[in-house]
Amino acid sequence: KDLKGAKIKVFTPTLKKDGFDLKLTIINILVDDSPFLVDSVVLYLDSKGIKIKNVLHPNYFTSRDKKGELLEILEEKAKGDNSEAMIQIHVEKIESLTEIEEIHTSIAKSLESVSLVVRDWQEMLQLAVKAASQINLAEKIKKSEITEIKDFIEWVNEGHFIFLGAQEFDIKKDSQNKYSLTAKKSAALGVFASPYEEFVPQVKNIAVEEVANSVKHPYVIEILKSRYRSRIHRFINAERIRIQKFSPEGEVVGEFRFIGLFTSSVYYSSTRDIPILRSKVEDVIEKSGYAKGSHN
Repeated sequence: KDLKGAKIKVFTPTLKKDGFDLKLTIINILVDDSPFLVDSVVLYLDSKGIKIKNVLHPNYFTSRDKKGELLEILEEKAKGDNSEAMIQIHVEKIESLTEIEEIHTSIAKSLESVSLVVRDWQEMLQLAVKAASQINLAEKIKKSEITEIKDFIEWVNEGHFIFLGAQEFDIKKDSQNKYSLTAKKSAALGVFASPYEEFVPQVKNIAVEEVANSVKHPYVIEILKSRYRSRIHRFINAERIRIQKFSPEGEVVGEFRFIGLFTSSVYYSSTRDIPILRSKVEDVIEKSGYAKGSHN
């Protein structure tokens, strides 16, 4: 039994040890069913250049006792029963025991990180709602801009963004009036809570001058492609959304930071359907001087 209950076996079968011989290596995984399992494991294998021959992924409804021993495989899910994913992947034959052990360990880490993302999903949504609820405290920001930002966060929470991690930060000022950004470790969610360094987004402490400037000149929200390389669902640089945190007096006192991936449907959506982006496009069109509905 491995990390977070996942059972993993990676082996190259031999006639002597297993009773059969194949010109490939088998990866067997048994884990509670959840999103991102198959694509995250396949993602890892692809990143290592390991050629995949076949993928099998049946799901089973099971009944187990308190010790985890299998009692029955069911045709339908009943109250209290589990949905378990059985994943078997056939890859090119691997002879090295060291490489096999590395694959085993890496898959175990990946599945544990997936479990953190799935476990904390609702809390990450709630943190985004919390971030939106306090934006009205921002001073020096137009009400129309605040409305667009709040609409964007609501749009994100409606299934247009896959939350991989979230973290709340405080801005501290020392005796020399120098600012620094400090993570609230108790608020680490998803990959930010992973015990494995390669899965945790590395938050480089922003320069003192930059933090001070963000306090004096609030940006409220920042959306960009981060340096963090996702190892869950898609192997790409993840998006980063930063939302400033305000005191009741309207001062910037921290930020909420979210790491994740826009869903594939976003890339095919009209810019007019995406808050913040739609207002920017409308502004460009208005300043262009072209008549509405014209072709140019």
